[in-house]
Amino acid sequence: MQLKITTDYSIRAMLYLAANPGRTVPGGEIADAMQIPQDYLRSVLGPLKREGLIAASRGNGGGWMLTKPTDQITLYHIISLSEASMQLNRCMEEDGYCSRQATGTCPVRRLYGALQQQMETALRACTLETLLKSVHEEEAGEKGEKV
Repeated sequence: MQLKITTDYSIRAMLYLAANPGRTVPGGEIADAMQIPQDYLRSVLGPLKREGLIAASRGNGGGWMLTKPTDQITLYHIISLSEASMQLNRCMEEDGYCSRQATGTCPVRRLYGALQQQMETALRACTLETLLKSVHEEEAGEKGEKV
């Protein structure tokens, strides 16, 4: 499974906003810092805004900001806004389509189900706060500081 570039950009932008709490961040700054094409940034941020995870302000000093605490925004939520499906394989979709009509007996589908559950659990447990803490810990470790 591979996430779309839009999904990756969404995660990058949200992480940047999370690293700048209480601040309205200009779009150009996000685009530059996260290496997201500025023309594409609005389409990346649109679904996040519609979902109420971020807000925008216009005019002088305008930009983007988080609307929820970082510990309430999960990676699962961000990814689900960009990806058409979060399922590992077509047979895992709600309709259970299988060209062999074997969804009830297929050992590979059972494996996919277990992997799907692990992936969703991990993504639901990972918040923007979790990601920020891991970045700070990594930076402290590189400097030889105690975490």
